[in-house]
Amino acid sequence: MEISFTKAFSPAHISLGFVPHINEKEPLKTGSRGFGICLSEGATAEVGRGKGILEYTLNGRRGDREFLGGFIKRVEAKLGRELPEKNPGFESLKVRTVLSFPLSQGYGMSASSLLSIALAIYAFLEREKILSMGSKVDSLKFQERMREGFFSPETGKDVSKIFRILVESVHEYEVEMLWGLGDVVGALR
Repeated sequence: MEISFTKAFSPAHISLGFVPHINEKEPLKTGSRGFGICLSEGATAEVGRGKGILEYTLNGRRGDREFLGGFIKRVEAKLGRELPEKNPGFESLKVRTVLSFPLSQGYGMSASSLLSIALAIYAFLEREKILSMGSKVDSLKFQERMREGFFSPETGKDVSKIFRILVESVHEYEVEMLWGLGDVVGALR
């Protein structure tokens, strides 16, 4: 059975204590040291091929395309520099996101929503790669493969360059938009 959308989840993250570290020249090196908790609820994103324009819905309503567009532009620029052959044409993606908590309330939902989108994009790109090789995608086996492919401190598995670029882009965008310093890393743990 072929799947039209890939789906990913990222937990909400509440920082309980932290010390910021600001590097004005390199957003990737900006962050915080501290501790927090991940909740069982958060953000779920689905990504698929759209109608030639970037489409974005948030909790069933049309989402702010500038919010997503800024992130997508960052990802495209990084992919263009580091892996030019991997640029999939993000302008035609359809992205649906559902949040369990409101934005700007201390749940790290901007990080959670962007991270879930990044994970769904990664799964989408991996699925596209499999399909381009002429293979059919079994959705359950594909989802199992995606779970196994992500970095796990327990297994020590490495991440792909695309995955790294996506996650770094989420963190950098969060920092540059002044939304958060450590929620992306916290939610990944």
